[in-house]
Amino acid sequence: MADLHPSVPPQRLIHIVGFLSHTNGRTCADHDRCGEVLVINSPQLGVGTRLRLVHSAPNELAAYFILPDNSNGCRVGFAQRQYAAGNGAALYDGAVVSILEMYTAVHPNSACRKLGHHNYGYAPCEVIEFANKDSN
Repeated sequence: MADLHPSVPPQRLIHIVGFLSHTNGRTCADHDRCGEVLVINSPQLGVGTRLRLVHSAPNELAAYFILPDNSNGCRVGFAQRQYAAGNGAALYDGAVVSILEMYTAVHPNSACRKLGHHNYGYAPCEVIEFANKDSN
C-alpha cells in the first residue's frame, strides 16, 4: 500500500494497533473498549486524541491516553512490534503521538479496511514529542 501520509517524516510516523479489542487491559470502568473513543487529530479544529507510548514489556510499546494532569489514562492499544524492537523501545518510550487516521470497518479504502480488521484497528500516528529531546 502506498504511503498515505507523505508529509510526515518516516522517523515520526508510527502505527498503533489493537485499539478495537477489549482484551489485555484495554477496557476499564468507563469504557468497554477504551480505543473506541479515540479521535483523529484535526489541526483546523484543534482536537484529537494524544497518546503516550510506554515501554511496558520486552518488544512492547503500549499506548495510553494522556489525562489533563499529564498522567497516563486508559491503555488503548500498542505500537507495532517493529517500533519496540532493538533501540526502538528507548527511542519511542515516553513519546507523545497524535492520530492521523484510523483504519476500521468503515474506512473507504478496502486495503485500509482489511488492515484495520486484521489488526483489530490500525492507526497511523505522528510523533509530536519524543521524551528524549535529542531524537529527531
